[in-house]
Amino acid sequence: MKRFLLILLILPFLSVSAYAEGTPFPLSEELNTSAVKDSLPEDVQKIGGELRYAGDYDGTGALERLWNRFLLQIIESLRSSAREMFSVMTLVILCALGTCLSPGQKQSEMIQIAGCAACSCLLAGGMNSLVGRAVNALTSLSDYAKAALPAIYSAAAAGGAPTSASARYAASCLAMDLMMSASQHLLIPVMYAAIAMTVCAGIFDHPLLRGMLRTGKKLATLLLSALTLGFTTFLSVTGIVTGSADEATVKAARTVMSAAIPVVGKILSDAASSVVSAASVIRNTAGAFGLVSVCALCSAPFAAFGVRKLLFSLAAAATEMTGLERLSRLLGEFSSLMALLLGLVGAYGLMLFVSIVSAIRTVTG
Repeated sequence: MKRFLLILLILPFLSVSAYAEGTPFPLSEELNTSAVKDSLPEDVQKIGGELRYAGDYDGTGALERLWNRFLLQIIESLRSSAREMFSVMTLVILCALGTCLSPGQKQSEMIQIAGCAACSCLLAGGMNSLVGRAVNALTSLSDYAKAALPAIYSAAAAGGAPTSASARYAASCLAMDLMMSASQHLLIPVMYAAIAMTVCAGIFDHPLLRGMLRTGKKLATLLLSALTLGFTTFLSVTGIVTGSADEATVKAARTVMSAAIPVVGKILSDAASSVVSAASVIRNTAGAFGLVSVCALCSAPFAAFGVRKLLFSLAAAATEMTGLERLSRLLGEFSSLMALLLGLVGAYGLMLFVSIVSAIRTVTG
């Protein structure tokens, strides 16, 4: 009887708190996962939808809203580019008529030079605005990465992968910092220089200018490809190396906890498993929201650059049929510049996208 009473007195001190459905919510506050949503513009938050940590994130609805917004942005880009393209094609028709009526080859050449100069004046303001739009997109993605990645990778670490999460987070931050520095100090100045060389090559038609322009574009493309490929390869290797270490550590910790601590070892081990499961739910939910948000941040520049690239390509093809080689080459180079801007934003967005996917896929046994 005395032993029974003694056990009853001791039992309250051996009890531990346990959470079931509500576990993710206090844990999400500890991990500061609200930054995944709060750092976004209001319109992007609406696309992402409600960020809940009960495992019922409405991904289908978010993707539908994202697609509808992307279609609207394409239509807006077409409308905003229509007047510009109308002016360019009017200029092309006038130059074509002028070359047809000109008495000699020299006069036709002068008309094409004047047409290239006029076309450059028409497009210069828009090109400057588009480069600025690319810079703003990179800044928005960088700001979101600084706010969202710590929360998502913290949830991954709490989910039983501290080594993998910390290594991948460090790799992500390093790669995106390198990308941002390369963009600010190299790629964006190269873009402005490429615009200037495109105009000069169109007007003066010098082989040296065309060669410098091709070299600059190839170097920019090579740098973007190298950074993106190197980042994804390093992240994959890091996950392979650290994943097994995390799995062994978690299994050993649970075994030791269950066997070494009398009475409550199994309870503590189960409670730790509940926390790990809750962190996994938070990681997956915040990660899915983050993926949709990255796509939403990239959708506007993608629509703007993609539409203008298509229109410049069509205008170049139409101009080539009139025999205006200089104007056709100039419009084709502007189309290539749009592809470079698209690749610049796309490379940074892809790095952030892969980083979030890597955090979601950080799974241990």
